[in-house]
Amino acid sequence: MEKASAFVMLKPLGQQETVKSEIFSMLKTIADIPIQRIAIIPYKIIRQQYEDAENLPHFYPITNYLTNKKVEIMILEGNGTYEKFISELKNLVGKSDPAKCQEGQIRHLAIKHNLPYIVPIEPKNGSNNYCFDNLIHCSDSHKAAQKEINLWFQDLNIRNKNATL
Repeated sequence: MEKASAFVMLKPLGQQETVKSEIFSMLKTIADIPIQRIAIIPYKIIRQQYEDAENLPHFYPITNYLTNKKVEIMILEGNGTYEKFISELKNLVGKSDPAKCQEGQIRHLAIKHNLPYIVPIEPKNGSNNYCFDNLIHCSDSHKAAQKEINLWFQDLNIRNKNATL
């Protein structure tokens, strides 16, 4: 069977024990989690991660907030085409704002556990004055998965004969 890969990052709030085990249980319903590691995010990497949003009001707040924070990064592998797998993953994760997520979606756990996911940030050059630590980031397309996996796991031999990037 065809395999697809995606990048996932547990943001600082997503690593709290109150939600971390629930997140992993939910992810395991659609994917294997073969490669995982803790990382401290340098500005250069987080800037590259969110470079597509550079001209949006949330770019500065999220890159400022995540720089030098500890995150847990992983590569998920699921069955089926990239289109199908990424669609399932995005549906499981939910919308960016946890308040707009449905019960059963990962980001809704911030609401369920009453976690302080809105992080105030001193605005800069017309940016938002907050960002969401919405527990998790995931690849939103095959192209994004390729970029993110190569960016975050460039020092690992992550390709295997069953998964293609």
